[in-house]
Amino acid sequence: MNKLLEKIIENFNSNEEAFKKAIDADEVNCDFNLKKAVAIIGSYDKFKQSVLNLKLIAITNGNPYSTIVLCLQSILNKSKIIICPNNVNNALNSTIVSIIGECCPKTNKPEFSNRLSVEDLADYSANYPRMNIMIVDDISEFTQLLKLNLPVRYVPIFSLDLFYDSNDFSSSVNTIDIYCDKHYINLNIISDANLEKLLIRENKETSSRSVLILTSDTSKFEGVKKELESKIVYMNFNPFDIYEKEIVDQIIATKPY
Repeated sequence: MNKLLEKIIENFNSNEEAFKKAIDADEVNCDFNLKKAVAIIGSYDKFKQSVLNLKLIAITNGNPYSTIVLCLQSILNKSKIIICPNNVNNALNSTIVSIIGECCPKTNKPEFSNRLSVEDLADYSANYPRMNIMIVDDISEFTQLLKLNLPVRYVPIFSLDLFYDSNDFSSSVNTIDIYCDKHYINLNIISDANLEKLLIRENKETSSRSVLILTSDTSKFEGVKKELESKIVYMNFNPFDIYEKEIVDQIIATKPY
């Protein structure tokens, strides 16, 4: 395994208590799993490194696994990133950035900011014309900043478009909604679903990286996986035992950032 990744994994495993203290400090019920985090880091041994030398800002919805992904992508691409979770899970995300940063060269060391104002982002954009400002899994934030003519782009990581075609699935949809909210997975729910509506949604800039279809008639969505080759598609299936791993594997394969 890549020695840098080995060092980061060792640092994560030796800081279990620091993660617990950070979660307590945030005073929210964040279901952060150290083994899952370490597995995500280990997955990056398959990542083909590049020298991109990018300057990046990532404004996230506070998902700690997104922070891990973004930091690793940046470091392995010889780039510099500022992680900003918009005051969600600040202590936990700050701890993750710090622990990863201890293992990498100063030139690529990730930075952390609780929140960046519109003025801050405008200053970064003016002073660093090549600064890449990513809004991760927060469509409302992306839409708001876009209206202010800031050079932002939407990046889905742990985001899911849920399509269902019958009220018989209402209970399942509600359970999924609660789960995603607790685990900081950006969920977009589309009712009365059909193939046409699904394809229109998935061709939008703010579509998700993954799609879950709940249907009483699978023939209505025949060929959908072929139509959406770039996405992870689940049908009548609970994906959450494997969700983060499959998303990370796809990101590593496609190198989207």
